Amino acid sequence: MPEGEPASEKYYAAVDWEAWKVPEGEPPEYCWPDNDLLRNCGVQARVAYRIMLKSKSEMVDFHGELEHETVDEVMAGLCQAEEHLKFLAHMIETATVRVIAGASARKAAGKPFKYGESEAA
Repeated sequence: MPEGEPASEKYYAAVDWEAWKVPEGEPPEYCWPDNDLLRNCGVQARVAYRIMLKSKSEMVDFHGELEHETVDEVMAGLCQAEEHLKFLAHMIETATVRVIAGASARKAAGKPFKYGESEAA
């Protein structure tokens, strides 16, 4: 695909990938984003939002009001959530490409799609 041009159906149909493999001995939910992880990311997003509402002078005061260990905990939570959310965003973006690529490859192969009770080419 030429750089700067939108992806075409032909491009998507040519996308290839391997299915993720769950490491041996791990449950199928190995990388599943569980409720605790998502809840923690939500909490950290709210912390981040509150920080975004503070001015520079308020953040200077923030560092004078809290124990250094508390600030370290805040930073650790934000950094952890950032990494988890980057992974989740990448996974969701990749899944979107796979759905489009699968449909494009099916169409390129001339296989019909199912619409309700009927099939259409």
